[in-house]
Amino acid sequence: MDAPTPPTPSKSASAGLGGMRLYAFDLETTGLDGNTARIVEYCFIELDAADPGLRELSRWTEMVDPQMPIPPETTRVHGITDEMVRGRPAFAAFAARVQALVQDAVLVAHNHKYDLEILSRELVRAGQSGLRPNHPCIDTQRVEATVNSHSLAATYQRYHGAPFDGAHRSAADTEACVAVLRAQRAKHADRLPADLEGLIVANLERSRNPARADRNWLDHGRKFYADAAGTVFYNFGKFRGQAIFATKETKDYLGWMRDKADFPDDVKALVVSWIGAAPKPGGPA
Repeated sequence: MDAPTPPTPSKSASAGLGGMRLYAFDLETTGLDGNTARIVEYCFIELDAADPGLRELSRWTEMVDPQMPIPPETTRVHGITDEMVRGRPAFAAFAARVQALVQDAVLVAHNHKYDLEILSRELVRAGQSGLRPNHPCIDTQRVEATVNSHSLAATYQRYHGAPFDGAHRSAADTEACVAVLRAQRAKHADRLPADLEGLIVANLERSRNPARADRNWLDHGRKFYADAAGTVFYNFGKFRGQAIFATKETKDYLGWMRDKADFPDDVKALVVSWIGAAPKPGGPA
């Protein structure tokens, strides 16, 4: 089946502010687990970063075969069935173009951590480099937390005075996210940074809480982070907030993560990079 030709990343009008390329996006998936979920539909909308109204420049939406059954409880949320994706290309067919589209762009999403994690994992599965956990994103949920709060549908109605129809399909959710961002900037110009750079999650959080040390996340599940000196810390479990090599117990925990626990591949790879691969059976310990 022929697929629509996706947009080609370029130095277009969206590169107006210091070369910024701006893409809003949303994913529909097979589930909520960032390590196992597969994409069934995506939408990317290119926005003109130099335009105060964030004019739409192009859009690319695809339904893809996740190569696994879509659970009925997930279909009840977004309405996408196995029959709808049967015969569609797998995400891997578009992965190289998606990687080129997003790798140097600032991304816009509502609850970006979820979508960014799944998108990056799907790109890596398809042989691409994926995205850093700290990839620059503008998150309308985080922006809203600065001035109000909560879900995309509630946020949309708050600004537009009408219910949000079509929720849980990627194009509708992406359009709503863009509409919310436009309204947030217009209504709260006195409380939000005037430039888009200031709305990137890391910059917005820094302005809200200047005393908090920046966290350089090392994996999409946010199990580990590094401080400015490069010291790595746990962000989960009984050693949360402790450096990984602080004590014998914190170091031994890495061995357990490598050899016995069920963690995503990127987390396992980090652990191996710090303590080495597991000894071969019969070899030296």
